[in-house]
Amino acid sequence: MMDDSPPRAPFLRPAIAAVAAGALVLRVVYILGWKLDQPLRGDALYYSWQAELLADGKGFVRPYFGGPAADHPPLTSLAMTPFAWVTDSLTTRRLAMAVIGVAVVIACAYLGHLLAGPRAGAIAGVIAAVYPNLWMNDALIMSDTLTALFVALFLIAIYRWRERPSVRNAGLVGLAAGLGTLTRAEIPLLVVLVAVPVMLSVRSLARADR
Repeated sequence: MMDDSPPRAPFLRPAIAAVAAGALVLRVVYILGWKLDQPLRGDALYYSWQAELLADGKGFVRPYFGGPAADHPPLTSLAMTPFAWVTDSLTTRRLAMAVIGVAVVIACAYLGHLLAGPRAGAIAGVIAAVYPNLWMNDALIMSDTLTALFVALFLIAIYRWRERPSVRNAGLVGLAAGLGTLTRAEIPLLVVLVAVPVMLSVRSLARADR
């Protein structure tokens, strides 16, 4: 399909880099100042403990009771496994989550840029950087941060597909949704409620292509 839309203004990379740096500082200060010696509880304990079991080569084993585990999608524990190989430090894992949280900020900024231009992208980045429900979760070893990242990437991918329908861009939509599903089991609803309606609505493509 020919793209007749006017060229998009360039992404404000210096501004977004500054926003990302500020987001990282906020998260690091919060972790080192308030979460440094805080023990893990609930699902955070599960994910971290399972990462340690994976690092020890024991596979997906239920941390509390033993036996094969499929209590939670696996990607959060897998993401923490390399850090569990290196150190037992919970702070290191929290800081790793903070870095992923900064990636969420950048993804939100880029999504805002796609939807409404570079200024909106910078504003979206600032909001994501300081929004408590993001940076507080980034200090936990939970699935929320990775889920937020893949939801943002999914929305970017579906918007890009809407602009330029292609098998490649459709594959990126599926990739983001698939990886997101490995963080939270609800993510396939994005395919049903967002991707399918959007892809069926593009009249410039033949029905079979859609």
